[in-house]
Amino acid sequence: MTPANASARTGDANASGLITSADVIYLVNHVFKLGPPALPVWQTGDVNCSGSVTSADIIVLVNHVFKSALLPCDLCAL
Repeated sequence: MTPANASARTGDANASGLITSADVIYLVNHVFKLGPPALPVWQTGDVNCSGSVTSADIIVLVNHVFKSALLPCDLCAL
């Protein structure tokens, strides 16, 4: 599967070009408050590559941002 936007990066849910706590907040709003999906394609929010965006993706992203854990998948590799 090729992403719709070649600049899409797994974990960069708000399409800022960086993976930060703002992406965590963006995903929290999407998952728990029915906010908009990740940009530019929803798959950027699917941090664990499960096929959907859930609270599990938020946990993985929190570990990446605050504990320097690796992201388990890369959108560009899909």
